[in-house]
Amino acid sequence: MNNKRIFSFNLFKQTFSQLKSVGIIGIIGVLFISFTIVFDLVQERMKYSLGQIRAEYEYSKAIVTGLDENGFLIVIIPLLVIAFSLIVWHFLNQRVSSDFYHSLPYTRLALYLSRFMAGVAWLFLILLLNMIIQLVSFLLYKDYLIVDYSGMLLMHLSLFIYGFQALCAFALACALTGNIISNVLTASIIVFLPRFISTIVFSFINTQTILRVDEVPGLFNNIYNFDVAFVFRFVGINHLESFSDIISNPGTYIYSIILSFVYLLLGAYAFNKRKSEYAGKGAISRVLRFIIRTAIVVALNVYSIARFINEDRSIESFWEIVATFLVTIVILGIYEFMSSKRVASIIKAIPSLIVGIVVTVGISLCINMTVKNINNYTPITDNVKNVSISIIGNNYRCEATEYTGVITGKYKITDEEVIDTLIDAYKRTKKKAIKSDIRDFNITDDGYTAVEVQFNSSIIKNKRIVWLSNSDIEKIASKLSDYEDYQKAFDKYPDVNEASFEYDAVIDKLTSSEIKNVYQIAVEELNELDFKDVYMARVKGSSTNIRAYFSKNGKKYKVIIPITQEYTPKALALVMNYCNEDLYEQEEIRTGLADILETYVLNSDTNSLYDEYYISDTSSYYDIYFTDYKFPANEDMESEVLYLDDLEENDGEFLKAIIDALRNGNEITNVDSDDEFIGLNITHMVYDSEYEYYYCDEEYYFYVRID
Repeated sequence: MNNKRIFSFNLFKQTFSQLKSVGIIGIIGVLFISFTIVFDLVQERMKYSLGQIRAEYEYSKAIVTGLDENGFLIVIIPLLVIAFSLIVWHFLNQRVSSDFYHSLPYTRLALYLSRFMAGVAWLFLILLLNMIIQLVSFLLYKDYLIVDYSGMLLMHLSLFIYGFQALCAFALACALTGNIISNVLTASIIVFLPRFISTIVFSFINTQTILRVDEVPGLFNNIYNFDVAFVFRFVGINHLESFSDIISNPGTYIYSIILSFVYLLLGAYAFNKRKSEYAGKGAISRVLRFIIRTAIVVALNVYSIARFINEDRSIESFWEIVATFLVTIVILGIYEFMSSKRVASIIKAIPSLIVGIVVTVGISLCINMTVKNINNYTPITDNVKNVSISIIGNNYRCEATEYTGVITGKYKITDEEVIDTLIDAYKRTKKKAIKSDIRDFNITDDGYTAVEVQFNSSIIKNKRIVWLSNSDIEKIASKLSDYEDYQKAFDKYPDVNEASFEYDAVIDKLTSSEIKNVYQIAVEELNELDFKDVYMARVKGSSTNIRAYFSKNGKKYKVIIPITQEYTPKALALVMNYCNEDLYEQEEIRTGLADILETYVLNSDTNSLYDEYYISDTSSYYDIYFTDYKFPANEDMESEVLYLDDLEENDGEFLKAIIDALRNGNEITNVDSDDEFIGLNITHMVYDSEYEYYYCDEEYYFYVRID
């Protein structure tokens, strides 16, 4: 008998068949988009490998984590969930259909679970087929790609939970409401409203606080909720966490699965208690309708009121509140009319409007008090038990996380001198930050380096950005020599064949094999240094870097290798020599430039930043910039533009050295920290007669050491 079972396979099959049209369309659409993305990726890498194109940024194999290749599913899955849910639960919105299904010889729980699982099965099938197609494609073209297979599996698992959670929320919403508009609206409120409010709260906290690292504490962080994290990240609301952060966080899986089953169980309870006469109504009770109306008011007004109280109390902000208030009244009226079909019931929304505004004002005042408490925080030596230090690295807001910083951030440092140094540095940083107009505190004053420091007391942890001077870094480095595990974090570099590379400054003119050679030489040099020097090099950084990217369990990491005169002189020399060899192979260009520069030695009437040098005819010319370079271990490469008369000082020795190097070659060896270099940036400009303008056809760099 069916009347005692909690699941019916026959009912499951019937519902699965009812969803067949949407399911097949979903499979075709997903596989078509997926195949197109994979095909374009493989074709691009194959063309580059064959020398047909030159990639703009990466000169090595593409890293495939499964994230970028499946981002489109973040949009497709909600559409499928809505379609599946409205078909599965359509009978709840019509009195006749509701009576029919409730009269079937199944328990309410069997009816609920059997129909629900049909939607889950279609979602699972679509994602499984998509993953198989992608894995097979990537295996066939593994010579052109670096594939993180564990990342692929995690991405599809997380996408399944993402869809499953939405199906559970929709099941609950449909059990609580009786028409399509209320179904969709209530499901959206269940999933997004609490997180939407917390996101606004912490966005105001982050913009109003000084030196606080933009992190949302504990379960308030959207990263723990797949539905919210994926959607908010996709639309740009949640910019602090990348997709890789989301799928690589174990807590996200645990929290989202628990939350999904809470939705599912509440939906089962509501479905079991639901009566057929609720079909077509906005909600199954007056209390629920009151909650929905209040939620609408809070969602529409929280931003404008919070902004007025915490940021901008101008007349424009006041009128913004008025405008959102009027919009709220209109939307509440529409909701009430469509839910009840009676104009007179609109008046019932007034209590919800009042309560919603009061709640919104309360939230805004809490933000104000929280900001004041955070800004008043200053660590005290007696209260700080230990600290954690993380490298921020260049390009802070990047999809990839700085790997060394992740590892070092886990170690607790108890050395009192280190703690005192960091506390003093934070106090100094706070004074500078208060006076500064720049709100991105990762951008430091000259001579300082930004790091993230977590000050840990017995209970509370406060993470702040701290600007360290060179002397601070030296003190800390000398003390960290006692922390063996901390030191090991600076010895971890990705294998050259398992990484993809991006480059800064002149390094981006090198080929894939050349940049791999530079990377290996730089790593060897860093491994030969003692820990203090490695720490100085990595923390201080440089504007001339190699960034090595790799993927681990779906999360993309980077390790930044500074190319500097002090710490990686052999790698720097190799970069310069590769650039020089590239130009030296162009004999016509070299000799032409040498002839022109020789003319200027004899007649130096020109004194300009650059000149147009026509070598063959007027259809093309070469722009030449002269720059005095040093490549120190700090944030900015030291450079100064040189004029021709600067090059002719000391009887034109600099210019003669350049001419000799152009004619006879120039190998740079034994780079020292005090060396200076003259760099030539040579740009070939070609005239386009159709559009009547000059465009850059080729670019070369050439370096000569100043003796």
